[in-house]
Amino acid sequence: MRKPKLVANARRVAKHSWSFKLNAVGAVLGAGELGMSVFASNPPISLPVFAGIYAGLNLAGAVTRLITQPAVSGGDA
Repeated sequence: MRKPKLVANARRVAKHSWSFKLNAVGAVLGAGELGMSVFASNPPISLPVFAGIYAGLNLAGAVTRLITQPAVSGGDA
């Protein structure tokens, strides 16, 4: 199995890529979901609403992987 490598422009991707940003926010929301289920008996937002936001955000992250982002890929990629 080959060792994974970062892309050559990893910092640029992290700064400009919408899919990276949305997936990072999704990871934070996933941690929040775990915290709400473990520590809060009465969470501040209903779990179905939270799950819908979380799923929508992750879907948006997947879709933005398919959209050309000139600030990341440069030019007309």
